[in-house]
Amino acid sequence: MAETCTGLDWTLAEAPTRERLVAKLMSSPDACVKKVLTAKEVTRLQEADQVVPAVYLVYMGFGVASADGEGALRVTYRHKWIVSVAVQSAAAQTDPQLLHAAAAPIAARVAAALHGWAPAKGWAAFEPVTPPPVAYSDLGYCYVPQAFVSTTVGRSIVGRPG
Repeated sequence: MAETCTGLDWTLAEAPTRERLVAKLMSSPDACVKKVLTAKEVTRLQEADQVVPAVYLVYMGFGVASADGEGALRVTYRHKWIVSVAVQSAAAQTDPQLLHAAAAPIAARVAAALHGWAPAKGWAAFEPVTPPPVAYSDLGYCYVPQAFVSTTVGRSIVGRPG
């Protein structure tokens, strides 16, 4: 019997999540960001070359929330995503409140776009969880992360040694 595993393909959720963020943050008359990028695009960026304000969608991995059964193991996976708002201000060195004021309304719209929304068939709705701390750079950028989790249920079918 072959070994298979379902429920782990997070790429099924990445494109629809990015599309939702683009629709809610860029495609309306009150657009608030210039870019929505995934981890693949963010890793190619040099910090000084960023176009901001922007939102970065990064898959952070999964954990096993529960598992039961023998042979065909039923597994609930808990997938974690970070959605970080990136803003910049030349005056940020002297007043970080300017960065906070720029990021806060965008962060609120990110939360409204994703909280309670299911990214793909078979995925539970996103729930907010505690994010990493806000980060600041020497170039005047501020990164305000939000974290969301969604669960999938899969089966892991393990072949028995013959």
